[in-house]
Amino acid sequence: MLDTFLRIGSTFDWITPTLAFVQDICNGPSVQIACRRDQGWSANQIKQMLTRVGVKVWGLMVVSDKITLTVRAAQARYALYWLECNGLQYESSLDDSSPRPVRTTMPQPTPAPEVRRQRRGLDGLLDGIAGFVDAL
Repeated sequence: MLDTFLRIGSTFDWITPTLAFVQDICNGPSVQIACRRDQGWSANQIKQMLTRVGVKVWGLMVVSDKITLTVRAAQARYALYWLECNGLQYESSLDDSSPRPVRTTMPQPTPAPEVRRQRRGLDGLLDGIAGFVDAL
């Protein structure tokens, strides 16, 4: 349901790519990841899974038949590892990236400890706006 809303909304959306561009600048080097939509995972489920294991995710969009997201370059291989562990095929902007075979065993992620801290500056504002848009 959320994927359908995102797909329809992205047709007229210029705010999300603009926010993603600003977040790319704020977060430093980044890697784009795309997963096919027909794998049984929504965009929000993928983001929550990666966030739960400590990966910072932004730029979440549904474009055509793909879910695209951006992660920090320093966390890219870790994010791809968790995608593989959960049976998701993907493509990414890493040089060695190509669609991977689905794994049959899936380790369960250990939840990242809940750390509540005050986010300051433009990064905190952008995260708040992105969280609000995700909640819609």
